[in-house]
Amino acid sequence: MPLPLLPVLAAGVIGRTLISVVGRVLFALGFGFVVMQGVQIGFQGVIDLIATHFSGLPSDFAGLIGLAGFDVFASLVLSAYSASIFLKGVGGTIKRMRFK
Repeated sequence: MPLPLLPVLAAGVIGRTLISVVGRVLFALGFGFVVMQGVQIGFQGVIDLIATHFSGLPSDFAGLIGLAGFDVFASLVLSAYSASIFLKGVGGTIKRMRFK
């Protein structure tokens, strides 16, 4: 007669597992949000610096930079740095998944 107890045990195990996983995911997202807000403040200064340095360029050179796709390049580089910082921050807080 242990068969009727199987759904109860499975629900308990799945419930505890989901609570643990959801808690860790929410913690990682919250930590990532805080890190990204700090990084955005720093990157905004870099973006403003780039904009001020490129504002005095001649129109021919600015057009050449636009055709070369420098804006896409700068966006990719800054996005890669922010993703790297996020992953380092989350990787430092969650060492391994443990279910108790």
